[in-house]
Amino acid sequence: MKSYEILDEANFINIGVLLYYEKAKEFIIELNENLDEWTAPLLFTSFVKKGIFTIPRDISLLWVKERVIPSGRQNIGSILSNHKLKAYDEMKLLELAEGRCSQDSMFIRRIDDLPEFVLNRQKKNLIDCTPLDSGNILCFFADNSVKKVELKSNQNNNKYTHYELNTFDYMNAVIHDKRSCCQYYIALIRIKHPLLFGFCPMKDY
Repeated sequence: MKSYEILDEANFINIGVLLYYEKAKEFIIELNENLDEWTAPLLFTSFVKKGIFTIPRDISLLWVKERVIPSGRQNIGSILSNHKLKAYDEMKLLELAEGRCSQDSMFIRRIDDLPEFVLNRQKKNLIDCTPLDSGNILCFFADNSVKKVELKSNQNNNKYTHYELNTFDYMNAVIHDKRSCCQYYIALIRIKHPLLFGFCPMKDY
Protein backbone atom coordinates (compact mmCIF):
# COMPACT_ATOMS: atom_id res chain seq x y z
CA MET A 1 0.00 0.00 0.00
CA LYS A 2 1.15 3.53 -0.83
CA SER A 3 -0.01 6.60 1.06
CA TYR A 4 -0.04 10.28 0.13
CA GLU A 5 -1.00 13.47 1.91
CA ILE A 6 -3.55 15.58 0.07
CA LEU A 7 -2.75 19.25 0.62
CA ASP A 8 -4.48 22.46 -0.45
CA GLU A 9 -1.59 24.77 -1.29
CA ALA A 10 -3.59 28.00 -1.63
CA ASN A 11 -5.64 27.63 1.55
CA PHE A 12 -2.96 25.92 3.69
CA ILE A 13 -5.28 23.01 4.46
CA ASN A 14 -4.40 19.37 5.01
CA ILE A 15 -7.28 17.68 3.20
CA GLY A 16 -6.47 14.12 4.18
CA VAL A 17 -4.70 10.99 2.97
CA LEU A 18 -4.94 9.05 -0.28
CA LEU A 19 -4.40 5.30 0.15
CA TYR A 20 -3.49 3.22 -2.88
CA TYR A 21 -3.70 -0.59 -2.72
CA GLU A 22 -1.26 -1.65 -5.43
CA LYS A 23 -2.35 -5.25 -6.08
CA ALA A 24 -6.05 -4.42 -6.15
CA LYS A 25 -5.35 -1.06 -7.87
CA GLU A 26 -7.92 0.61 -5.63
CA PHE A 27 -8.02 3.99 -3.91
CA ILE A 28 -9.50 5.10 -0.60
CA ILE A 29 -9.38 8.68 0.65
CA GLU A 30 -9.40 9.44 4.37
CA LEU A 31 -10.44 13.06 4.98
CA ASN A 32 -9.47 15.13 7.99
CA GLU A 33 -12.42 15.48 10.33
CA ASN A 34 -11.90 19.24 10.70
CA LEU A 35 -13.14 19.76 7.14
CA ASP A 36 -16.60 21.15 6.51
CA GLU A 37 -18.72 21.58 3.39
CA TRP A 38 -16.83 24.79 2.55
CA THR A 39 -13.28 23.50 2.94
CA ALA A 40 -13.75 19.95 1.62
CA PRO A 41 -13.22 19.26 -2.09
CA LEU A 42 -16.51 19.68 -3.96
CA LEU A 43 -16.71 15.99 -4.83
CA PHE A 44 -16.74 15.08 -1.13
CA THR A 45 -19.07 17.72 0.31
CA SER A 46 -22.12 15.44 0.38
CA PHE A 47 -20.16 12.92 2.49
CA VAL A 48 -18.75 15.56 4.84
CA LYS A 49 -22.25 16.98 5.43
CA LYS A 50 -23.25 13.53 6.70
CA GLY A 51 -20.17 13.24 8.90
CA ILE A 52 -18.58 10.63 6.62
CA PHE A 53 -14.84 11.14 6.23
CA THR A 54 -13.81 7.81 4.71
CA ILE A 55 -14.54 8.16 1.00
CA PRO A 56 -15.69 5.00 -0.84
CA ARG A 57 -13.46 3.43 -3.46
CA ASP A 58 -15.53 4.42 -6.48
CA ILE A 59 -15.63 8.09 -5.45
CA SER A 60 -11.94 8.06 -4.52
CA LEU A 61 -11.15 6.68 -7.97
CA LEU A 62 -13.32 9.37 -9.54
CA TRP A 63 -11.28 12.04 -7.70
CA VAL A 64 -8.09 10.52 -9.10
CA LYS A 65 -9.51 10.29 -12.63
CA GLU A 66 -10.44 13.98 -12.51
CA ARG A 67 -6.76 14.81 -11.97
CA VAL A 68 -5.07 12.69 -14.64
CA ILE A 69 -5.11 12.52 -18.43
CA PRO A 70 -8.14 10.46 -19.55
CA SER A 71 -7.41 7.07 -21.08
CA GLY A 72 -9.44 8.02 -24.14
CA ARG A 73 -7.23 10.97 -25.09
CA GLN A 74 -6.43 10.83 -28.81
CA ASN A 75 -2.65 10.99 -28.37
CA ILE A 76 -2.52 8.94 -25.17
CA GLY A 77 0.02 6.53 -26.68
CA SER A 78 2.52 9.32 -27.29
CA ILE A 79 1.95 10.74 -23.80
CA LEU A 80 2.62 7.38 -22.17
CA SER A 81 5.70 6.87 -24.33
CA ASN A 82 7.09 10.29 -23.40
CA HIS A 83 6.77 9.41 -19.72
CA LYS A 84 8.21 5.91 -20.29
CA LEU A 85 4.97 4.19 -19.27
CA LYS A 86 4.16 0.84 -20.87
CA ALA A 87 0.45 1.06 -20.06
CA TYR A 88 -2.14 3.53 -18.78
CA ASP A 89 -1.87 3.75 -14.99
CA GLU A 90 -3.84 6.33 -13.00
CA MET A 91 -1.51 6.18 -10.00
CA LYS A 92 1.68 6.67 -12.02
CA LEU A 93 0.13 9.57 -13.91
CA LEU A 94 -1.08 11.08 -10.65
CA GLU A 95 2.42 10.83 -9.19
CA LEU A 96 4.00 12.42 -12.26
CA ALA A 97 1.79 15.50 -11.88
CA GLU A 98 1.92 15.44 -8.05
CA GLY A 99 -1.87 15.22 -8.18
CA ARG A 100 -2.14 18.79 -9.42
CA CYS A 101 -5.13 19.96 -11.42
CA SER A 102 -5.92 23.29 -13.12
CA GLN A 103 -9.28 23.51 -11.33
CA ASP A 104 -7.95 23.78 -7.76
CA SER A 105 -4.77 24.15 -5.71
CA MET A 106 -4.53 20.63 -4.29
CA PHE A 107 -1.53 18.33 -4.68
CA ILE A 108 -0.31 15.06 -3.20
CA ARG A 109 2.89 14.23 -1.33
CA ARG A 110 4.17 10.73 -0.58
CA ILE A 111 4.34 9.80 3.11
CA ASP A 112 5.87 6.76 4.79
CA ASP A 113 3.81 6.75 7.98
CA LEU A 114 0.06 7.12 8.26
CA PRO A 115 -1.24 9.99 10.43
CA GLU A 116 -2.70 9.07 13.79
CA PHE A 117 -6.26 9.91 12.71
CA VAL A 118 -6.05 7.39 9.85
CA LEU A 119 -4.62 4.66 12.09
CA ASN A 120 -7.36 5.23 14.66
CA ARG A 121 -10.04 5.22 11.99
CA GLN A 122 -8.76 1.98 10.47
CA LYS A 123 -9.25 0.23 13.80
CA LYS A 124 -12.98 0.74 13.25
CA ASN A 125 -12.96 -0.58 9.68
CA LEU A 126 -15.44 -3.26 8.69
CA ILE A 127 -13.41 -6.29 7.61
CA ASP A 128 -16.03 -9.03 7.24
CA CYS A 129 -19.71 -9.82 7.66
CA THR A 130 -22.08 -12.76 7.69
CA PRO A 131 -25.92 -13.03 7.45
CA LEU A 132 -27.98 -13.98 10.49
CA ASP A 133 -31.74 -14.27 10.61
CA SER A 134 -33.91 -12.40 8.14
CA GLY A 135 -32.96 -8.73 7.84
CA ASN A 136 -29.85 -8.86 10.04
CA ILE A 137 -26.12 -9.08 9.46
CA LEU A 138 -23.22 -9.67 11.84
CA CYS A 139 -20.32 -7.26 11.20
CA PHE A 140 -16.71 -7.82 12.28
CA PHE A 141 -14.36 -4.86 12.77
CA ALA A 142 -10.59 -4.45 12.77
CA ASP A 143 -10.55 -3.72 16.52
CA ASN A 144 -12.05 -7.21 17.12
CA SER A 145 -15.47 -5.80 17.99
CA VAL A 146 -18.64 -7.33 16.57
CA LYS A 147 -21.92 -5.59 15.81
CA LYS A 148 -25.34 -6.81 14.75
CA VAL A 149 -26.88 -4.57 12.09
CA GLU A 150 -30.51 -4.51 11.00
CA LEU A 151 -31.12 -4.09 7.27
CA LYS A 152 -34.88 -3.87 7.37
CA SER A 153 -34.89 -0.45 5.74
CA ASN A 154 -32.63 1.79 3.74
CA GLN A 155 -31.59 5.35 4.50
CA ASN A 156 -34.98 6.64 3.37
CA ASN A 157 -36.82 4.21 5.68
CA ASN A 158 -38.26 2.35 2.70
CA LYS A 159 -38.89 -1.38 3.16
CA TYR A 160 -36.22 -3.57 1.62
CA THR A 161 -38.12 -6.21 -0.34
CA HIS A 162 -37.27 -9.85 -0.97
CA TYR A 163 -37.20 -9.06 -4.71
CA GLU A 164 -34.59 -6.35 -4.19
CA LEU A 165 -32.45 -8.71 -2.11
CA ASN A 166 -32.33 -11.07 -5.08
CA THR A 167 -31.76 -8.60 -7.90
CA PHE A 168 -28.41 -7.06 -7.03
CA ASP A 169 -25.60 -6.34 -9.43
CA TYR A 170 -23.33 -9.14 -8.22
CA MET A 171 -20.47 -8.05 -10.50
CA ASN A 172 -20.47 -4.66 -8.78
CA ALA A 173 -20.40 -6.42 -5.42
CA VAL A 174 -17.40 -8.49 -6.42
CA ILE A 175 -15.57 -5.31 -7.44
CA HIS A 176 -16.06 -4.00 -3.89
CA ASP A 177 -15.06 -7.27 -2.21
CA LYS A 178 -12.77 -9.84 -3.85
CA ARG A 179 -14.02 -12.53 -1.47
CA SER A 180 -17.39 -14.30 -1.73
CA CYS A 181 -20.31 -11.90 -1.16
CA CYS A 182 -23.40 -12.77 0.81
CA GLN A 183 -26.73 -11.14 -0.04
CA TYR A 184 -26.77 -8.95 3.04
CA TYR A 185 -23.30 -7.62 2.31
CA ILE A 186 -24.55 -6.74 -1.16
CA ALA A 187 -27.49 -5.06 0.56
CA LEU A 188 -25.04 -2.83 2.40
CA ILE A 189 -23.50 -1.85 -0.93
CA ARG A 190 -26.89 -1.23 -2.55
CA ILE A 191 -28.19 1.15 0.13
CA LYS A 192 -24.75 2.72 0.73
CA HIS A 193 -24.89 1.89 4.44
CA PRO A 194 -22.44 4.05 6.47
CA LEU A 195 -20.66 0.92 7.70
CA LEU A 196 -19.36 0.32 4.19
CA PHE A 197 -17.62 3.69 4.03
CA GLY A 198 -15.17 2.35 6.59
CA PHE A 199 -14.54 -0.91 4.75
CA CYS A 200 -11.11 -1.37 3.20
CA PRO A 201 -8.85 -4.39 2.66
CA MET A 202 -6.47 -5.09 5.50
CA LYS A 203 -3.95 -6.26 2.90
CA ASP A 204 -3.56 -6.10 -0.85
CA TYR A 205 -5.32 -8.94 -2.66
